[in-house]
Amino acid sequence: MKSSQALRLFGLCVNGLIDLGHTEKIEDIEREMAKESILEYLSTKYSQTGFFSELVEGAYKEQALALNNLFSQWSGYIEGNECRRFWVKKSGLTLLSSLCLEMLSESDRKD
Repeated sequence: MKSSQALRLFGLCVNGLIDLGHTEKIEDIEREMAKESILEYLSTKYSQTGFFSELVEGAYKEQALALNNLFSQWSGYIEGNECRRFWVKKSGLTLLSSLCLEMLSESDRKD
């Protein structure tokens, strides 16, 4: 399914940002998730990396737009539950990576 492929690619892009030493506040990530703009936020802010180009402009563009909606569905739940559910206290990018793993795991259970 292409939407899970887009989610995997998004997770790898986030992982790449973490590897480069980039950080985001959890509050900023949660805000963008709630606004259904997390993909645009990261792809614009980190455009120089080129990580998100395949999602924004490439083969996964159509499916990638659904990512904003997927992440927005988690925004209300995770506020305040980051540490208990995902073991994340400080890093918004690590939270996104954890959410990708969670959603992919859920997708695998449904298939």
